[in-house]
Amino acid sequence: MGRRTRKQKKDPIELVVNTVAGTEGISGAEVARRLKLSQDKVRAVLREAEALGCVYKTGAKRSTKWWLG
Repeated sequence: MGRRTRKQKKDPIELVVNTVAGTEGISGAEVARRLKLSQDKVRAVLREAEALGCVYKTGAKRSTKWWLG
């Protein structure tokens, strides 16, 4: 197996959705920690995934949890 080219890199939405899918509700901070991404990046990807209907959130502010849509 060689080095991945730019086209072979995983889509950030796919990575985040797959991480959410393996849980019973997860915080954005925990997704960021597991994927070793910034919380700002994960927050933006989660919002995009929510707009696509892939995930949904419950709670508010610090108690927000993300679930597979």
